[in-house]
Amino acid sequence: MLAAGGSADAAWVQRFNESGVGAFDHLQMQIEAPAGFATPSGINGFSLSGWADTYNDGNLLIANGVPAGNLSFNLRFDSPRNTSLTFYFQAWLGDILKEEATVNWGGGSWKIGTTTAWSAPRQESAVVSSVPAPSTLLLTGAGLIAIGYVRRRRSRERRDSFG
Repeated sequence: MLAAGGSADAAWVQRFNESGVGAFDHLQMQIEAPAGFATPSGINGFSLSGWADTYNDGNLLIANGVPAGNLSFNLRFDSPRNTSLTFYFQAWLGDILKEEATVNWGGGSWKIGTTTAWSAPRQESAVVSSVPAPSTLLLTGAGLIAIGYVRRRRSRERRDSFG
């Protein structure tokens, strides 16, 4: 069960503790609002060695480590302390989802719920689309047409010089 400890003081670093769900080896958090609340050092201060943040793009934070049943860690926030925010939290052991929660900061207190609207699979990093942009396809097509034109022209010039 995820719990927030201490208070969100001027440093705007909050200590969390994950325990009571059995062993887990992977934590992931998806930011709902406001976008980009986490700094590049958004998750750190793990209570166990062997844990590290492995991905952070400001909206998705991922940490991996040795299987643990109890782990404390810090989250660092960029937004002002009086700004409301929400993030979705998941704890995994391999491919088994051990816990998910919705975490809300109302500008003065934390509220941690046991349900979430985020049903993401275990991720090691953000999923990147591999579909090229339409302009890329247009440029590639134009380049191929130009190459074909030049080759045809050179072929015609060689044929005319021999004939």
